Amino acid sequence: MSTLFVEVAVVLPVIGTYYYGVPVEFEERVEVGRQVLVPFGRRRLTGYILGIKQKLPKGMDIAIRDVLQISTEECHFRETHLPFYRWLSNYYLAPLGEVIQSALPRGSSTSTRRAASISESGLLSLRESTLDEKETAVLSLLQEHPALTLRQIRSRLPEYNTASICRRLGRKGLILWEDQLQEPRIKPRFLKKVRASQDLNLANLEEQELKAKEIEILTLLKEGSLLLKDLKEKIDNGYYWIRKMEDRGLVTVAPEEVYRDPTGAVAVEASPPPNLSVDQEQAIQSICQALQERNFASFLLHGVTGSGKTEVYLIAAAEAMRLGQQSLVLVPEIGLTAQMEGLFRQRFRSRVAILHSGLGSGERRDEWVRVRRGQVDVVVGARSALFAPMDRLGLLVVDEEHDSSYKQERGLRYHGRDAAVMRAKMEGAVVVMGSATPALSSYHNALQGKFHLLSLPHRIDHRSLPKVTVIDMKHQRQGDLISHPLRQALAHTLSQGKQALLLINRRGYANFLLCRNCGHVTHCRNCAVSLTWHRAGEKLRCHLCGLAMAVPPVCPQCDGKTLKPFGFGTQRVEAEIKRLLPEARVNRMDRDTTRSKQAHRKILNDVRRGRTDILVGTQMIAKGHDFPNITLVGVVSADIALQWPDFRAAENTFQVLTQVAGRAGRGESPGIVLVQTYNPGHYSIHFAKNHDYLGFFSEEMGFRQELGYPPYRRLILFQLAGNVEERTQEAAELLAAKCREICRKRSELSQELEILGPVAAPLGKVKGKYRWQLLLKSKKVAPLLEVGRQLINWGYGEFKGFGVTLTADVDPISLM
Repeated sequence: MSTLFVEVAVVLPVIGTYYYGVPVEFEERVEVGRQVLVPFGRRRLTGYILGIKQKLPKGMDIAIRDVLQISTEECHFRETHLPFYRWLSNYYLAPLGEVIQSALPRGSSTSTRRAASISESGLLSLRESTLDEKETAVLSLLQEHPALTLRQIRSRLPEYNTASICRRLGRKGLILWEDQLQEPRIKPRFLKKVRASQDLNLANLEEQELKAKEIEILTLLKEGSLLLKDLKEKIDNGYYWIRKMEDRGLVTVAPEEVYRDPTGAVAVEASPPPNLSVDQEQAIQSICQALQERNFASFLLHGVTGSGKTEVYLIAAAEAMRLGQQSLVLVPEIGLTAQMEGLFRQRFRSRVAILHSGLGSGERRDEWVRVRRGQVDVVVGARSALFAPMDRLGLLVVDEEHDSSYKQERGLRYHGRDAAVMRAKMEGAVVVMGSATPALSSYHNALQGKFHLLSLPHRIDHRSLPKVTVIDMKHQRQGDLISHPLRQALAHTLSQGKQALLLINRRGYANFLLCRNCGHVTHCRNCAVSLTWHRAGEKLRCHLCGLAMAVPPVCPQCDGKTLKPFGFGTQRVEAEIKRLLPEARVNRMDRDTTRSKQAHRKILNDVRRGRTDILVGTQMIAKGHDFPNITLVGVVSADIALQWPDFRAAENTFQVLTQVAGRAGRGESPGIVLVQTYNPGHYSIHFAKNHDYLGFFSEEMGFRQELGYPPYRRLILFQLAGNVEERTQEAAELLAAKCREICRKRSELSQELEILGPVAAPLGKVKGKYRWQLLLKSKKVAPLLEVGRQLINWGYGEFKGFGVTLTADVDPISLM
């Protein structure tokens, strides 16, 4: 019987943790953070050790099962990180095992695969030919290729409904399913390195009996080991000399782990820090004082665009390093990491790590390992970098804290900013949230005293904010994509040798393709949206599921030849600018042009080095970038965000307009901004024109309070998705009934909660799944989470085999 027990979180959509015994042969390897293989029902699953106990908790059944295997890899996290993982699980109503899995770099941990093999009965049935054609095909495949996953079987037999056939064969006992352990897909990289012998006195090489070439090689090795391939390139006939020196015992050549570098050599020497404004000095003083006190503190740094927020982050990180602490700097988009990483590497050299999903799998694994081993002082990354395994965290920066990209929309649906505040609180760190347009909830929290408010109301060097002019498109020539004033401004900007940005927050060439004969619009067969026309490749694409099809030569409905594109996106704006200004060097930055690795960096470097005159892009060009030569910003349509059916539409519009306007005039020359709109009187556009955040805050908060939306109410959005519309609706109605039943049993819950729905989601079908939703609202978060937890636990069991998946989105940023 086991004398040691471990608490394990398995990677399954189940709430709760489980205890297992530890066989004697595994006891030496038991450590919090290690990955284990455990029995779970009739399956074998991977999980993570959360705790180690000599005795089981009281009341627990003593007949527990043993761990099957314990990984020999390094621990994936430490015990100090567990409270944060548990909080994420409890607050966002997510299984703890899936939280931990989400936190780790993909491909770096052991996993299980469920594979099918043919049984003895199956072999007998094959020999006796008692099966139909489809069953025979599957069994023959498994006889030839044992241990295939369902996906592998489906790829080899695409003409059959293999899932149904395999279920049938499994019920008959003709195939057997087994969970198999898979080693980590991403391994450390080992390369041969050359080291000087420890017996040598490298300080006085000339006094030893060495040849000139040997002295040259040993001089290079004074600073440490070098890659064999690099040394061979530096020394003539290097391989011969290194082999000869190895034979004499002067050097050793052996494989060593070498980190894959996602950024290359450190950039140019750091430029001297700029002169600080009075406002910057006051902000830095407050943050540094909090760092020195080594207690949790939260700051909202509200600074206009170009006010020097990044310099505040850099000096704060330097102070944290002086105190022996680490800094974590989050940015909302992968495209912003290159600029931020460059600035921090100039100041802190190789003690900076980069973490985001745009890195190669090996690069991300190695950066994670560097952080876990304490070899870095600063981590810069996008949302997922929040989970960096730092043990000395002292400073946590959330740049552009208002940005919706901090909200994860799939899997663990956490908000990076809110989770960052909680991690800082748990680890006694200082968190600084910076923005020119803080989220209304953040500014509200600052006014309530939950955050310390720091202000940078002026641009550095007394530069003025750009002048914003609103162009009423109702008074422009009908059909013009680029108004006459914007066309003139672009031409003038080019003549002055300056650069321009054009924002259009929609990809593609046209919103949809319309038949002018019968009115037909081609829709995605998987989603409830029309297909967007992409001129590149002449494709119609769905931006939700990725479906692509060729543009039809005639209307699919009436065979008419009058197909016409309606609406516009980045591709059409790019084409129009090239037509109007053929001499201009035009580039485009959107999701389509930034799919490849380093694409963000290349596009932005072309702008920075003057190789691009006009950059057209979606909102990824609107924030964070600092290009001194950009003096003109044009917003092709300010109405796109306003038309979105969501309570945050006005806030999003104000933020995007203010942020993109802030890209202009950051150098010596003043900037101008032209905003094209059909709604010039809308308050979000009015306040953005005047750079008036406080005016917008006051106006919008009045509407939010009246309608009962955040920050005056907390929300949980339950979403149900299924292949059959009727079953999905039925599940949604059952969920709503269960919610009302829970509230009826406790009168205080009925008073606290407001239940809206169930209703079909505004996007009623996405990726082939029909979608329904239920919205809960409450002034207090505790009753909301209590009911939410009960509904999730009930739903996991109730909807098993129902063909419907249930997800909970706590503090949703979109109700679509």
